[in-house]
Amino acid sequence: KSQVPIIALVNGLSGGHKGEKVQRILEERQIPTFDLYKLSTDEQYFKSFINQFVEIYRKITAMENQRDRSEEYEENEDKDDTDSNGTKEWSLHPRVIIAGGDGSIAWALSMLDRALISDEIINV
Repeated sequence: KSQVPIIALVNGLSGGHKGEKVQRILEERQIPTFDLYKLSTDEQYFKSFINQFVEIYRKITAMENQRDRSEEYEENEDKDDTDSNGTKEWSLHPRVIIAGGDGSIAWALSMLDRALISDEIINV
């Protein structure tokens, strides 16, 4: 069974700094974890976040390609996973954990938007 990549965005200041404990727990489980405040204020840290996403998408691409190669040997003609434009749909997507309050969710989504439009990710 393949493992779908996970990344976490944590507001370490949320809930009376309980986010820091959540971040440590996730890191102990080897889940790449990024602090929202630091993502917003430290450009080098944000670049490392982008680089982590690039690695995630490379891993997903490799997993999808492996799946495609194994499906080539199957005789299932009814299976069609292309969209109306003839583009192959991926079945794997990274899982994003967001830890914090309601404001943290909007904040994390804005960081994800900013990362996903970066040249590094667009060119993966």
